[in-house]
Amino acid sequence: HQEHLGNSIEEIAEEKAGIIKKQKPIIFGSIKIPNAIKNKSNKLKSKLISPSKDRLSQEDFDEIKKLSKKNILSSETIYCIFKICDLSKFDLKKNLNLKFLDNFKLYGRLTYFSNILIDSAHNQDSILFLIDYIDKNFKDKKSLNLYFCCSRNKDPFTLLKPFEGKVDRIYLPENIHDRLMSSEEVLSKLKKVNLEFVSLTSMKEVHDSISKSKKDSLNLLIGSFYFSAEFLKYIQNKKKLGISLGNLGKVIS
Repeated sequence: HQEHLGNSIEEIAEEKAGIIKKQKPIIFGSIKIPNAIKNKSNKLKSKLISPSKDRLSQEDFDEIKKLSKKNILSSETIYCIFKICDLSKFDLKKNLNLKFLDNFKLYGRLTYFSNILIDSAHNQDSILFLIDYIDKNFKDKKSLNLYFCCSRNKDPFTLLKPFEGKVDRIYLPENIHDRLMSSEEVLSKLKKVNLEFVSLTSMKEVHDSISKSKKDSLNLLIGSFYFSAEFLKYIQNKKKLGISLGNLGKVIS
């Protein structure tokens, strides 16, 4: 977002407010709403719905808390799904249950298959959440290999420092996407981090390295949506499949 929309939450919100339509409800999934969103929704007379403004029935509130505890989705995300169902002219809420949420996929967010965990975590909060998620859900894994790319405006030190003592090795791929920081620059910002680094020159080397890893290891790909997307495209091409969500589902099932 910072690359294209602005350097602060308000600047980014100013740009994103452009999607608000006249007299059409807007669901905002955070308790704190940027002023740009409030102002644009008022101007267009579009009802603004958010956890901070909305009063859910006790039944819905209890259901959201129950589902969010059992699922990787946050309560704010589940709230948004609830409100979309609630506003629909179709009776969708009856199908909103744990089975539905288990089948609700955000590819590139906690996407796990074949000892590979892909998460586009690219800020400190999401990194800390990810580490906690791994600690709770992958206790059977004896080693952790980390593959890392980040955008040029990110701070690799902040993103990788929390992994000290937790990973066996960090791989830094090159030539993945022109918006990503070079491995040389990443290394220059990590001189005070006590981790072992290995440079890779292509997505093929990433795939080959993962293929050679031990079965009881976890291979973690993080740092950027660009990196996640390019890897998911690569494995579809590897199997000679067209690039589509349907084929992606086949590859990672």
